[in-house]
Amino acid sequence: MLGYLHTIANPGDEVSLKRVLNVPRRGVGDTSVARLDAWAASKGVPFGDALAHAREAGVTGKALGASLRLLS
Repeated sequence: MLGYLHTIANPGDEVSLKRVLNVPRRGVGDTSVARLDAWAASKGVPFGDALAHAREAGVTGKALGASLRLLS
């Protein structure tokens, strides 16, 4: 619960965002997180911004839908 509150209060808090990304389980694994991290680093944007571009980052399947739904 604290991770969600931290993320709401500070959307730039990547640690908290990554903590809540797959809680409850949404099918976003280490590979998807690594792809999002790499995309964010290559574009020079925060991890949270990469979620909106999950498809472009190479995230597929369940993880893609889950990443996009988390933003809603």
